[in-house]
Amino acid sequence: MKLKQKGNHKIRWAIFSERGICILKYELGRCLLEERLQEAGIPLERLALELRVRRERLDDFIDNKRVMSLKIAISIADMLQCEVRSLYELTPSDEHR
Repeated sequence: MKLKQKGNHKIRWAIFSERGICILKYELGRCLLEERLQEAGIPLERLALELRVRRERLDDFIDNKRVMSLKIAISIADMLQCEVRSLYELTPSDEHR
């Protein structure tokens, strides 16, 4: 299977089979990092220190100005003890609803 990214404003991911058939397609919605931090009781400043990133970078994720790399999303999910998928709203694209 291949993973492809498409689109400019909304991040869209599609998983393709070996034959090039689109299996699933999602749009990445609003970042839910702020909610996950509140649930875990961890301040944003602590997360920034633990991950060795600037707080402004995390603020950009929360404000949907930047999208987390897979590496940072895994690190955040590990620290907050949540699933990577729970860091963003995921909605099926219009073609697959």
